[in-house]
Amino acid sequence: MSRLAAACFLLGSAPWLGAVLPAAADDASEGQCDAAGQADGRCSPAAQDSSTCAEGFFLALTKQPDLALRHFVLGSLQASVPVVKLSKDGCAVEYAVSCTDGSLELQQSQTQPCADSVKLAGPALGRFGGSVEVCAAQGTKLQVLQPLLDLTFDFSTKEGLEVEGCISLSTASALPHLSAVRGGLEMQQAALVARKHDVGGCPTWTSLPEDAVARGDDFAAGGHSVLAVTVKQYQRYLVSQAKELKDNGPPAEESMFSFSLIGAMIALHDFKNTEAYLAFTKANCGVAIPLGIGVMAPAKFADAASAAGDPAQPRQYVGPWASGVSDTCFHPTLPLFLGSGSPEHTQTRRMWDAAGLATMHEGDFADLSSSSSWMRMLREAVGMKEPTEEEVAGLIAPLLFERVFRKRPTEKEAAVFAQYATFGKLCIKSAMIAKGPWLPGKIREIRSAVLQFALDSPAAKQIDAMLQEPEYADIRRLYEKTGEPVLEVAVRNLADATLFAGLVGTTDMTWKCTKYLFRDHSHVRMFRRSPTDYLWELMRIQPAVQGFTSVLPEKRSFKMYGEDVELPAGTPYKFSNSMGNRDPLIFTDPANFNQERDWSEMGEMLSWNGKLKYVVERNYTGAPRHCPGHDLSVKIATHVCEHLTRPLHEWGEKPQDSGVKNGIVKILAPGSLQGRVGVVAYFDFYLEKHCVIDRFIQGASMGCYSDDELEVVQKTGGIAHTLDEELAMCPGATTTVVHMVAHYGIHAYQMGYSNIVSKLLMTKAPEIMTPDWADDYMVALYAGITHLTLRMYGSRHSDSVRVPTSTGSTPIFRVGNLYAPDVDIDHPHFLPVEWFVPQNLFDMGFLPSFNCFHGSLRTMPWDDMLNHTDRNQWHTLFKNARDKYKSKKDWVLSFYETYRTQDNVPVWPVQENDFTNMFWKQDEWDDGLEHMIAFNLIGAHRLEVVEKGFKGESLQFVIRLNEFHAIETRPHFARYGGDLYFNAEGLPIMLETPDGRQVQRGDKDWQYWKFAWRSALITIITLVDHLHLTHFRVGNVLASAVRKSLSPSHPIRRFLSVFTFGSIFVNMNAMHTLIGPSHVLHRSSPFKDFEALSTLVPEHLKPPTDQFKSIVNDSEFQRLPKMIQETPYYQDGRLLIGAIKKLVKRYSDIYRSDMCTASGVVCDPELKRFRDELVAENAEAHYVTPFTAETDCAEFFDIIVYYLWTVTGWHRHVGTVGDYFADPDLASFSWKEGEAYARPLQHMIMSTVAAFTATAQPKLIEDYTHLFKGIDREERAVAAMQEFQAELREVQAEIGRRNHLRLTTQGFKNVYADPGVVECSVAV
Repeated sequence: MSRLAAACFLLGSAPWLGAVLPAAADDASEGQCDAAGQADGRCSPAAQDSSTCAEGFFLALTKQPDLALRHFVLGSLQASVPVVKLSKDGCAVEYAVSCTDGSLELQQSQTQPCADSVKLAGPALGRFGGSVEVCAAQGTKLQVLQPLLDLTFDFSTKEGLEVEGCISLSTASALPHLSAVRGGLEMQQAALVARKHDVGGCPTWTSLPEDAVARGDDFAAGGHSVLAVTVKQYQRYLVSQAKELKDNGPPAEESMFSFSLIGAMIALHDFKNTEAYLAFTKANCGVAIPLGIGVMAPAKFADAASAAGDPAQPRQYVGPWASGVSDTCFHPTLPLFLGSGSPEHTQTRRMWDAAGLATMHEGDFADLSSSSSWMRMLREAVGMKEPTEEEVAGLIAPLLFERVFRKRPTEKEAAVFAQYATFGKLCIKSAMIAKGPWLPGKIREIRSAVLQFALDSPAAKQIDAMLQEPEYADIRRLYEKTGEPVLEVAVRNLADATLFAGLVGTTDMTWKCTKYLFRDHSHVRMFRRSPTDYLWELMRIQPAVQGFTSVLPEKRSFKMYGEDVELPAGTPYKFSNSMGNRDPLIFTDPANFNQERDWSEMGEMLSWNGKLKYVVERNYTGAPRHCPGHDLSVKIATHVCEHLTRPLHEWGEKPQDSGVKNGIVKILAPGSLQGRVGVVAYFDFYLEKHCVIDRFIQGASMGCYSDDELEVVQKTGGIAHTLDEELAMCPGATTTVVHMVAHYGIHAYQMGYSNIVSKLLMTKAPEIMTPDWADDYMVALYAGITHLTLRMYGSRHSDSVRVPTSTGSTPIFRVGNLYAPDVDIDHPHFLPVEWFVPQNLFDMGFLPSFNCFHGSLRTMPWDDMLNHTDRNQWHTLFKNARDKYKSKKDWVLSFYETYRTQDNVPVWPVQENDFTNMFWKQDEWDDGLEHMIAFNLIGAHRLEVVEKGFKGESLQFVIRLNEFHAIETRPHFARYGGDLYFNAEGLPIMLETPDGRQVQRGDKDWQYWKFAWRSALITIITLVDHLHLTHFRVGNVLASAVRKSLSPSHPIRRFLSVFTFGSIFVNMNAMHTLIGPSHVLHRSSPFKDFEALSTLVPEHLKPPTDQFKSIVNDSEFQRLPKMIQETPYYQDGRLLIGAIKKLVKRYSDIYRSDMCTASGVVCDPELKRFRDELVAENAEAHYVTPFTAETDCAEFFDIIVYYLWTVTGWHRHVGTVGDYFADPDLASFSWKEGEAYARPLQHMIMSTVAAFTATAQPKLIEDYTHLFKGIDREERAVAAMQEFQAELREVQAEIGRRNHLRLTTQGFKNVYADPGVVECSVAV
């Protein structure tokens, strides 16, 4: 039914729209009292007369469309029955009926405490007789706690069902008309069904027609007052119609008033026919009712399925909707009007199959991408998104008629045929529309055009030949009796069937498909996962054909609204496929859209005139009247719906695409930049535009443009992919000028002169970096990082994590095997100024300056100064110092202790454990230091179990570092190495040097080798575990893949935005300072071929699933020795991992049905892309990947747990080095061979790393719920994150308790799994 037609029905029935319905609020308050059981002025307390327990009581759902009830008896076996639950704002109250001294009594129990401000209006308490009622109120959840018997579909409801109307409790004596409803569920059900048949309506009715009309008021539940008025009016009509049937028999034609009421109901249900008829069905509890010029059968699957499968189903020329027919729409010989099993019907179906209908679905369709229509152009011009029904029909008509008749209609012919979808569908009321002034002529015109098209088709010629054969003699005789040409009748019938069932039905299915997809992006995902399953379920929920009309084979009596109605044979008898498809006895949760229904259910649906399991097999025995075009209709609907919804994205965004413009481009778009040349930085999938940057000022944005706004000048070039290329793009004299100015300024600074540059270097530190140990690089680096950058920095919190707006692939920057995206399209805020300065301006100024500054630093002269007696020596340094220092540590920290960030946070990380005070004794380090590092702090994850004897001592643990001895070092630097063995108590006993010597406690070089071991351990952890594994192996891969493959509104993109925040920026910084040669890490470390490390290290990194299996996997953890299990790394880390596991499961479960099949296969296209991109990113960086193209959903989210642990708790565990690197005597990146301390220059360069990596980043425990705003299932996603926060607070409290105990008993604390300390990502 068109919206125009429905609007006419509404206008035509305006007089009854003025009826007044009592306010829903008044209904809701009736019979309610406060939770204490006291009348509050709005309720009706229970009657004072009590009822005996033996008599029992009824529990019922009332004042809503879905009615249900059940009788209960209290006795020795059941002394109390829970009946009602009310809940609001975290508090809940339950009510139960109990037996007290032989009388029924209503009692309450509070299951969840209520705040003083929360008031629940419940039923009155105490003994009751008669009836008591409690109704749903706004903001309060009302549930019935017992299964009841549904009065429409005759099934048992579920426990805890939420009620939108009321729940009533009645004594048995109050409902004497239900005296037969006793015993078990089956007996009660049978009694209720019998009562429905006796009444001719709902079993609760006692006064007709008043109760039947009043039933309409129940549809006001939930504020649907207009719907209630409509149902009430229709009930009045049906009551009168039942009396008319009794007195005068079936009418000659359908009432226009009835037609108007049906149209109004459909309009009120958003033009969903099924929902409208479901309302009528519930209004009468599913009994037979008058309809049109006949009767609607009871709304049961069993009745409709039996009739559909009846091999002798009677039919006659009365029309498909029991309203009479007219030759305006159909020929009387159409198979629609021929009885099943008749020779004529059987031969017609066989002839049609042979003429091509059995195989017409085979073969592919041509692409529709080039198709266009004036309707689509008009729709787009006025801003309409959803395709119109006419547009859908215009695409279907040529496909359908070509397949049926094996002849392609012209565009003009197809356009005429398509009009039938608009006008011809009203043939469902053909006798009624035949009286109209214009419509009958239009329909005849279309039918005539189709007939002329079809008569000379290959299908018609084949039919003509078959009609001459004896096996089709009966159908030929039927056609001859009409007096019309036999072939014309035969072809007309096929043409009419193609129009009415084929075009109208397929258009309806396809149009519904597009509407559902445009209105709910979860349906886009479901459809694209399995179009056929989707369309089947769509047609179960909202079938294109609501039912079919048979006729009574003999005289039959009905009870309707209290009237005894006897109808003659031949009366139209309507069966409802749509109501059968909603029968809860057949379909689990029938109102829920579930395309993954088991075939045992899906195969039962009736939408194609028979059970689907028989329809798909073309089984005439199981479904003698099945739709012959099922396969073709589904195929066409899939093709057209896919085409029309192609612009839609599975998660509500625009479709992803790949950019086709790369390299150097000229801007063609009008504006100030027209004609300028730039470089394509990346393709923004959200904007569907290429974003361009200035080719000379790296990072300077020139805006984003569509394909036709850019002209490719050069396909490659313009983007720096290496450090050398990047430096080359800086202004020509940058390096020279930076070196010259820096040298001049540094000299003035060191000599105490005052000029513009030296003032920038006149730091707040009490000491000056003198030339006897500090070169130009050292001074410039320290000034740039500590004196300038860190002072501008402000602590970042969860509000710095921005909602993503783009998806795209950006150019990559590479050093050896390591790479990082050149741009973070999520644009995290790094400096406070970014909150106020437009991103483009910030990118234009900060990024190029940053890159060129670091590039210039890298090219500064370099002398390790290890072979000097008076330079880079501690004795010289202390001699020339301005102040006196007790230790090297005090001197190092003097350069940082006066510095604060913009929000007054110290730039040097706050000391967690004072190793000097704890372990520096008699001018040497106590062996407890190595125990502390290995078992309680940063080294615990590298502990290995051994069984080794040494001079009578059992060595049971070791941390091995000799494998790193092969890495070559620059002249005079010591190489890394040392395998340190510990006894059963965890004390260091022996160290095996790289050359095989065994050094033990008390040996003269014991302190030296311990220093070497500590330094090598902390450095290897920093270089391998922190930098390579955490930042690049996991953080960089995860951040890159998620931005490339997941759209901004994809729930996994939003989720991982928390854990990938700032990763790209910090890794790009690391590419310059830590990975790149001749910079911070290279100059402070001893390595000779530094760049080779970026190739060597990644190839030896284990996948996170192997690296962390002993802490993440419960069974692997149990295999560890108890002493390792009890280390804080494992004990505290597993607390945090437990919370992460719960979060990942809780969050993924919200969307699992959209992303995974029932068998666990990844089916969401974006999640597939993400998984595949993770595989590709790992391969690109030469990492062994835990992901494969076959990774299923369970494995995928299990691996994600490992990744999230890596970038959170693990990152904090291996990334906190301030306590170690504060003291050159404790550990450093490098040292001269034979010296148990670091030299000043190398250690101070290294110290800038400790300061820069201590900047405050968003903590894991913070609130990130803003990231989930507007996404699918937002409330559940936010709830999952809030539960995670609550669990993290518990983890934090437990770790706090443990650290208090550690401090008081052992003198240390380990906060590196504390969610208030752990960052949400590797942003630092």
